[in-house]
Amino acid sequence: MFGGLGGWMLYDSTTTVMRSTEAAGTVVDFEVRRTTSQQKGTTTSYHPVVEFSTPDGAPVRFTDPSPDSSLRRGERVVVLYEANMPTKARIYTTTWFWVAPAILVVIGLAAPVAAVLWDRKKKRDLLRAAFS
Repeated sequence: MFGGLGGWMLYDSTTTVMRSTEAAGTVVDFEVRRTTSQQKGTTTSYHPVVEFSTPDGAPVRFTDPSPDSSLRRGERVVVLYEANMPTKARIYTTTWFWVAPAILVVIGLAAPVAAVLWDRKKKRDLLRAAFS
């Protein structure tokens, strides 16, 4: 499951980077979102609001879908956006686009490998016990 999700995220990241236009943006504000659940109570997340300009000078303002409280107002960020839909933009971060999906792929691959190794060990132990 993790491997599949990580693989899909890597595919999505690759296609997003390949079809996107890059621009320099500036964090201008944060959108505060509060969610409530029975398990965690109320949680608060801070989604950066970013402004950038398209090559023709048109200003664009968007709220990134991923919360990131490590950014500060006025901080410069790399923005990826679709040329025909500049408001469909994201802040480009190595962690979100590459590291997190790669970790999921590794976890997804590690589980079946560990299961096979565990199964082989159990069989080997049974054979040793049978011939002892």
